Amino acid sequence: MLDDASLSAAAAAGAAVAEATTTEQWLFVRSWAARFLGRGDLLAELEHLKRLDLSAAAVRQAYDPELRVRMEAALQTRFELLLEESTGVERVERAMQLLHLAQLSRNTYATVAGAAASGAVSPGFDEGAGAPASPVGRIPSEATPFRLRAEAALLDGPPSIHVLAGSAGTGKTQLAAHIARRALRDGSADMVVWVNAASVDTLICGYADASAATTEHDPDQPERSAEAFRSWLSWTDRRWLVVLDGVPDTVDLHGLWPPARPNGRVLVTARRATSLPGGSGYVELGSYLPEEAADQLMRELLSHGRRDDPLHIAALAADLRQDPSALATAAACMAHDGLTCAGYRERLTRLAGPGGAGPTRDAVTAGWWVAVEAADRQCAGLARPLLELASVLDPHGVPIAVLTSPPALRYLALRRGQQAPEAPLPAKAREVLDTLDVLCRLRLVELDSGLAHPAVRLSTLVQTAVRRAVPVASRDALALSAADALRAVWRTESGRPRSALCRALRSGADLLTGHAGEVLWRSHCHPLLFQAGRNLIDAGLIRAARIRWDWLHARLDQRFGPDHADTLAARGYRARVRGASQDAAGAVAAYRDLLGDLERVLGPDNPDVFTVRDNLARWQGIAGDPARAATAYTDLLADRLPVLGPTHPDTLLTRHNIALWRGQAGDAAGAAVAYAELLDDMVRAFEANHPAVLEIRDQLTEWRNRAADVAVAARVPATTGPCPDQLEPAPWSPPTPDGGTRQTDGTALAAEQLLLEPRLLSRMRRLLTRRGGPAAGGPRDAVASGSPVSGCHRVSVISLKGGTGKTTTAVALGATLAGQRDDPVIAVDASPEGGTLGRRVRRENDSTVLDLLAALPELDGHDAIRRFTATGPNGLEILAHDVTPALSTPFGAQQYHRVVDALSSAYPLIVTDSGTGLMQEAMRGVLALTDQLVVVATASVDGAAVADVTLDWLSRHGHAELAQRALVVLSAVHPGTALVRTDRIIEHFAGRCRGVVSVPFDEHLATGAELDLAQLRTDTRRAYGELAVLVSQGLPRAPSDRTGERTHQQTGDQTHQQSGERACHRDGPVVPPAAPPESGAPVPLGAATPPVAPAASSGFAAPAPPPEPEAPSAPTPARPPRRARLTLADDVVHIGTPATVQFTLAATDPRDAELDRTAPVSVLVIATPRSSATLEPSAVSCATDDEQPARFTFTAWEPGEHRLRFRVYDPECGKVLQVIEATLPVAVPEPLGRP
Repeated sequence: MLDDASLSAAAAAGAAVAEATTTEQWLFVRSWAARFLGRGDLLAELEHLKRLDLSAAAVRQAYDPELRVRMEAALQTRFELLLEESTGVERVERAMQLLHLAQLSRNTYATVAGAAASGAVSPGFDEGAGAPASPVGRIPSEATPFRLRAEAALLDGPPSIHVLAGSAGTGKTQLAAHIARRALRDGSADMVVWVNAASVDTLICGYADASAATTEHDPDQPERSAEAFRSWLSWTDRRWLVVLDGVPDTVDLHGLWPPARPNGRVLVTARRATSLPGGSGYVELGSYLPEEAADQLMRELLSHGRRDDPLHIAALAADLRQDPSALATAAACMAHDGLTCAGYRERLTRLAGPGGAGPTRDAVTAGWWVAVEAADRQCAGLARPLLELASVLDPHGVPIAVLTSPPALRYLALRRGQQAPEAPLPAKAREVLDTLDVLCRLRLVELDSGLAHPAVRLSTLVQTAVRRAVPVASRDALALSAADALRAVWRTESGRPRSALCRALRSGADLLTGHAGEVLWRSHCHPLLFQAGRNLIDAGLIRAARIRWDWLHARLDQRFGPDHADTLAARGYRARVRGASQDAAGAVAAYRDLLGDLERVLGPDNPDVFTVRDNLARWQGIAGDPARAATAYTDLLADRLPVLGPTHPDTLLTRHNIALWRGQAGDAAGAAVAYAELLDDMVRAFEANHPAVLEIRDQLTEWRNRAADVAVAARVPATTGPCPDQLEPAPWSPPTPDGGTRQTDGTALAAEQLLLEPRLLSRMRRLLTRRGGPAAGGPRDAVASGSPVSGCHRVSVISLKGGTGKTTTAVALGATLAGQRDDPVIAVDASPEGGTLGRRVRRENDSTVLDLLAALPELDGHDAIRRFTATGPNGLEILAHDVTPALSTPFGAQQYHRVVDALSSAYPLIVTDSGTGLMQEAMRGVLALTDQLVVVATASVDGAAVADVTLDWLSRHGHAELAQRALVVLSAVHPGTALVRTDRIIEHFAGRCRGVVSVPFDEHLATGAELDLAQLRTDTRRAYGELAVLVSQGLPRAPSDRTGERTHQQTGDQTHQQSGERACHRDGPVVPPAAPPESGAPVPLGAATPPVAPAASSGFAAPAPPPEPEAPSAPTPARPPRRARLTLADDVVHIGTPATVQFTLAATDPRDAELDRTAPVSVLVIATPRSSATLEPSAVSCATDDEQPARFTFTAWEPGEHRLRFRVYDPECGKVLQVIEATLPVAVPEPLGRP
């Protein structure tokens, strides 16, 4: 008879196993229960597994409680019988095992049956078919037999980010693949993303693939697509699982981690985990336990139809140190050669024992060599050289096309000795495939044949063992053969730079560079290194390309000197990458320097010199100097024509560019004449219907129309719209009366203007990016857009109907104002049912305006409010109001008033994105607090009519003044040429309101993703800049402190400020506010002057002009004089490595006895990066003479100098007291694979 404790254990285990049939933990529970019931008999265990699976399938299909109760009773009876067979200590141990099984089985997991019973349908499932959605990326196939490790239970549940670390060959990828397949099978995730993260660029490409499946971001820009996908993960309501497989070290994921979300899970497999996000889980996966290893080896042998003595199996498992991959290879090798465990141990002793003949004394490595010998015997000596080729490439995927390429076949034939080395006979590709099949059966490699380009995966431990055993005399031939094989396959895939094959080739080239040593740099640089760099550019991986070419140029310059052909070629690609990264001015400078050296080395008539001159002229035009570009192309044509002739494609291309840039410079009539002359020659050189001829015809028509429009505009002066002096000069200006052209100010050209080049044969250039150059600023009106605001000014963006671009206008206007001004700007989503404003920026948190309302009694100051906002472009803060199923009541007028009251003390400028319609309660609350109204409508007939009705309604319902001072935005929401006379719509509204702005269609805005001002077309940025100027003109300006100014002038201080741009140094001040040379005194924080404009090209901002006389106002309370000090905590800043920047405010003169240090002044330090780097947090409170400085974390993703801007804002006075700018140099790291 059993005691009560044993009966309780059996009942608990039976109930728990029955409950687990409908959970995702079933596979682990069934294995544990079958092992307990089998009591060491493998055949009995397999029989119990079959019975458990049949019972579980019946329970899941019927979902009948009676079946589940019957299964529970049957299991309880079996467990009781096993307990009755044992006595004493053995019974107690078995009872404890059953209790442990019950505890493991009853973990909280999502059930499949529960979801089915509720009737919910996951977005990742096909409702009709009931099949799970296909994953993004390829999940590796499951090994046979697969063993579910106990560590899998630790990877479920919180936290949302788990890192599975361990050495190679422990089964990390297999366990992660099992979890991914389980999530798809049981519906616990609506989307599963599998990403090969062996290198940063493969990780970015994997994110870009996922972005293509979830967003509509441009696939030609993988880096931006990757950011768009991570942003999508941060706000989507779908359940997702992202697996990052094969990370060398988690520190490589800095800045690339998926966000931690309650509806998302992240699983990372890594060899090392030296850096983890806060709150993440860490699980280390090692070798099997001794009993697990013996059991797994027995299962492996049974899968091959073989049995052996359990004692011999346990001894062999101990010899192989319970290594999972070694056990699998040993079982496969014994089945292949018909060996027993004892016979296999004899072979291990022969190779690895004392006096062994093998290349190693390690039993695990010796086991691999036993398998290699078996493969060589069957494949005529081809297995080992094939593994040698794979050992210097990427273990996560060696394309079979590389292993069967002619260079690889020649190496294989040479190494196996089929003939003399002087005239090697290439091995056959069929032999390679047969050898790979044998290696796969021996578990040395894994074939992935489901891809468009099949690949081979192998363990890094096998790679290392094979690579170390390569004879010294053959290592150079191995490296060169692998490089030639990669390049041979790359040439066939050059037209698809973003394909999976090219990713594998790039990874292989990176690793080969590290393994090859100096053999790739002997007399010249191997072409593979240039091919890898070019492919990064073509794939749109501009940041990685910039790092690659900077490193390659430095290496070539050091080894071969500055005048070597490879060094000069690398300089050309460096210039090309700078242009592709939207640094047009840097590309111009780099090409200009390169041109001088090329002419000195090669001579002026060399074709390469002509190419560099062509690129220089092109980037001069893109950088904003079309007149100089046209002149440069004219000079180039004069030199090319005698050498190439009049009908050469390069000559025709040069003539096309001359016409293009003449038109961009403002000479539309001259461009039309040039295109007409070019068309005559094109017709004689090509057929009339040739695509290039048709393109030139279109250009001729376009520029003739523009020339006619310019002529009409010269006769009819403009009478509406803003004053031309308030707008930024256009990329090209109309001709002056004397026929000349006005000079431009360097504004970048729009993308569509750069895409006008015809496709002239294969020599016609393809533009590197879709954008015309670096982000151009908006209109510059220092007085209107940069002056401090008196009090709080509220700008409301409204529209009577949806789909007009209202939210886009709100965030773009706010970002443009934030970039022009020094006081903080915030955009608020006031849509009654929630809106999409929060989706237009990257969110640091999930807080909304409702969360801020709930916390209002405890909020105090900007720092408290900042916890509820997100940071957008140019430091714009966003207060979101997301659309969620939990919303039950609309956002009303009283709530909006409470929010505005709380924000008014911290933000001088509030941009409100209202809901659609005019008669809702929330809209009445918005209009009651509005100072400036922006009405958004589409540039169409019905859009104009709706905007007209909106102004009429405002005039008749007590808002006539708002309607008269309103600004109308005509937004083009569809591509293509408009059939509506937009000029007449503008003329109509110009007579009704204060200003009209027309915003052209922009692909970046049409995506609805995060706003990035740098991706906007120049015309779009200019339109929003014009709108910001018009808004700024209506802002009430803060009165100047004339009394304070006169006091400072008498003491020799200056009231204006000057920002300097210098490099950061350790333990030293970076940028103190610069005083005038004659005084040498630092600028006090109490100077009540407007902040300076951004620094000029010389690196320093010009002093602010003296203010115009006006009535004196009450003086601002005096502030103790302080001096800003920036220090850098790190000696050298590298790409991707966070660096700490400290900001302190110190007394100007410590000996000043009158300085009051008992009442420190509290200010807000607002940090803004002026480059692609990140600076977090965006704002920190700081007190003067505080021992603890304000700390900011700086992270750069591109090399070079990065500009930082710090604004010292006084919340009490509502003014910016100081603007400090600094330059921080970032070093270039060594890329992956550098020896």
